[in-house]
Amino acid sequence: MTNSPGETIEALHDVATRLQSQDTTESVCDLTVSAASDILDFNLCTILIRDGEWLVPRGTSKDAPADGSRQMRLDQGLAGKTYQTGESQLVNTIEPDDNTDPAKLDYRSGISVPIDDHGVFQAVSTTESAFTVDDIELAELLVSHSKTALDRIEREQELKQQIERLDRFASVVSHDLRNPLNIAQGYL
Repeated sequence: MTNSPGETIEALHDVATRLQSQDTTESVCDLTVSAASDILDFNLCTILIRDGEWLVPRGTSKDAPADGSRQMRLDQGLAGKTYQTGESQLVNTIEPDDNTDPAKLDYRSGISVPIDDHGVFQAVSTTESAFTVDDIELAELLVSHSKTALDRIEREQELKQQIERLDRFASVVSHDLRNPLNIAQGYL
């Protein structure tokens, strides 16, 4: 689908609103790659989310092959470089020995955009020079909304864990106070 720049920005704005209503990391990743494919025409794209010392695929476009992305170390390939530097990367020609370490040998060009400390968004093509600086800017815009949604989900999970800890603490304190209060009531 080829949109005018204004239509593309408007469509990305609509996705931004939908991203904020997602409640899981998986749903944010799926919606992001779906939007990248449908709106930006990035038919081969993925989101890799940090899990310990690894970047793990958590969302992959529907047109990507099953083995089109893979788990990578935080310092491995283009994904690792993007994650570590926090800078978007544009590769016009992927060479066998250029340290990009693509998941498939027929990938010839790509972009890689950091999602803060969450991970990396990547889009690839089987043709050389398939991406432009404008593509990176649009991907950065989309990914900025994904980052906001992932930040919110992370905060909500932290708050939920704090509430659960407070509930357990309150239960223990309540139980520990009940016995002395019952004894004091008995004396009265």
